[in-house]
Amino acid sequence: MDNSNKEDVQAVDEIKAIRKELECLKLNYGLLVSKSETSSANSSYCIDSLQKENQVLKAKLEKLSSEHVILQGTHMELEKSYEKLVESHVMIGMAHEIMVNTVKSYEPLTHICTCSHVQIDLTCTKPCCSQASQSSIEQVFVELFGFPSQL
Repeated sequence: MDNSNKEDVQAVDEIKAIRKELECLKLNYGLLVSKSETSSANSSYCIDSLQKENQVLKAKLEKLSSEHVILQGTHMELEKSYEKLVESHVMIGMAHEIMVNTVKSYEPLTHICTCSHVQIDLTCTKPCCSQASQSSIEQVFVELFGFPSQL
């Protein structure tokens, strides 16, 4: 083989190697394009998902803010009500003290009975009056007026 044939064979081998490398590059390019499209789709999905989640969180924030304002109003009403309750409690305490002092300042009624024996007839001749109601009336008389319980 002469030199030119050797060069031709080498050139053909180089061309074959370049074609093989070109085929590999085309395959790699196709894989990279496919991965890029998948990544792009995944990125779009992630962005959409994050935007939806952000909208949900914004709605929750609005709702919580609204409820917070309502609770603040209720809290203020309860504070005012509590203050009124404390004032009422103080007034009741003062009224109680006044009543205690008033009752203590009265002298008890003293009754000196000069009778040797007081007899009151509390019997009722009507059939509607029972003995039980008569005895309760007698008990009230005894408690109120200090008459003997032998009525």
